Amino acid sequence: MRILLIEDNERLVRALEQGFSEEGITVVPAPTAAKALEQSRASSLDAIVLDLGLPDMDGMTLLELLRTERSHIPLLVLTARDAVESRVAALDAGADDYSIKPFEFAELLARLRALTRRAGGRAGRRYRRARWRSTTSSGSATATCAWC
Repeated sequence: MRILLIEDNERLVRALEQGFSEEGITVVPAPTAAKALEQSRASSLDAIVLDLGLPDMDGMTLLELLRTERSHIPLLVLTARDAVESRVAALDAGADDYSIKPFEFAELLARLRALTRRAGGRAGRRYRRARWRSTTSSGSATATCAWC
């Protein structure tokens, strides 16, 4: 597995690189949003781990840019922003998962494995409310889908 780690804390990057390498995972580090965009365009990636607190751009803006360009790659937000509003905003903007710092490495690893395991075409999709109509042999029905 090859992941883009967008994190400006060098100490945390080194610790995560060590942990991931022990699991056979290659880390492509990006300490800034500019570097993250460059790496995401140049690298073949299996997942993205994104910190929202970056020095050159708000992480939510970067999340939206990444989703525009690389919508199929599983993306996990790893941040100190613990407000429910932040979590909801990131997930609605296209994050596939959200973990709050401090965190346990084993859980982060399990979340990444789960994301990459189920990434078959649905990672990063933005969802909206939709109405759909179905016709059956007994008539038709209209329903509202809250997750389409």
